[in-house]
Amino acid sequence: MEKQQENNPKGGVRMDTKEYYDQIAKDYDNISYSGKGGITTGNEFRFRIVKDILYGLPKGKILDAGCGTGKMLVYLKENGYEASGCDFSEGMIAETRKKVGHSARLETTSLDDLSAFRDGEFDIILALGVFPYITQRSTQEASYREIWRTLRAGGTLITTHENELFDLFTLNKYTLRFFKENFGIAEKLAGSLLTNPEKPINKDKQKSGRDFIETIPENPLTYPQRLHGFENKDILYYSYHILPPLLMDDGARQLSSQIEASEGFDRHSLQAMFKCSAFISIAMKVV
Repeated sequence: MEKQQENNPKGGVRMDTKEYYDQIAKDYDNISYSGKGGITTGNEFRFRIVKDILYGLPKGKILDAGCGTGKMLVYLKENGYEASGCDFSEGMIAETRKKVGHSARLETTSLDDLSAFRDGEFDIILALGVFPYITQRSTQEASYREIWRTLRAGGTLITTHENELFDLFTLNKYTLRFFKENFGIAEKLAGSLLTNPEKPINKDKQKSGRDFIETIPENPLTYPQRLHGFENKDILYYSYHILPPLLMDDGARQLSSQIEASEGFDRHSLQAMFKCSAFISIAMKVV
C-alpha cells in the first residue's frame, strides 16, 4: 500500500496510514470491537457476518489479507481452517503474533505485493477493512491483480468497503464530496444547501480514523463492474444508522445497534443501502 500523508482540509497533516495503525495496534481491539452500553460496533457486525458467510462455504486454505490484530485469524484457526495472514503494519502483525503464535503463517506486506504467496494458493481470501485505505485506484487495481493471482479458479473473495451511498444520508462534508465526485457540483455551491458543510470535525483517534487518515468510499451500485476477473455474487450492508451521524447520540446508537442485530434486519434492503455506512462484497474468481 502506498504511503499516504497529505494536507488535512481541517488543518494540520493527515497521518500516514501505516503510522496510524502502528500507533493504535495495542488498543485496536478495544477501539474496534468493544461497544459500550449495549452498542455493537460496525467491526463486530462485520466479524459476525463474515463468520456466517464462511459457514456456507467449503473449508479450505484461507488468507486474511489485512489481518489487523488477528481476531479473524484466531477464529479461523479455532475452526479448522488452514489460515495465513498478512498486514502492512508491523504493530498489527506483532499483536496478531501474540494471539496465534506460530500456528499461522504471517507476512508483513501490503495487498498490492503478495509475492510471498504462490499462484492459486488460496481457496478464500478476505480483505476486511483494507480497500478504503488504498486511495489510489492504480494501487487498488494492482491489489486486485495480486488477489486474483493467489486465489484458485472459482475461489471466493470477501471484501469490505465504505459505502459511498451512505454519504448522501450523512448531510455533512461527506455529502459534499459525493456531489462533487458524482455530479461535478462544486463543494462550495452544494455546501450552501447544508447546515453543517464543515462537519464532522473529529479530534479523537479512538472514535474514528476517518479525519486522520485518507479513505476512499465505494459505490455498491457500480462496484461489481470494477471487479475485473471476478464475478460479484452478493452485497450485504452493515453498520446501520437510524439517523444521520451528526444527530446520533448514545440512545440512537444503541437503538441502531438493536435494529441491526434483530432477526428481521434486511441487509439487502433499500434502507440498508443508504443508512449503513459499509458493505461486504462476496465475489468469485473467474478465468
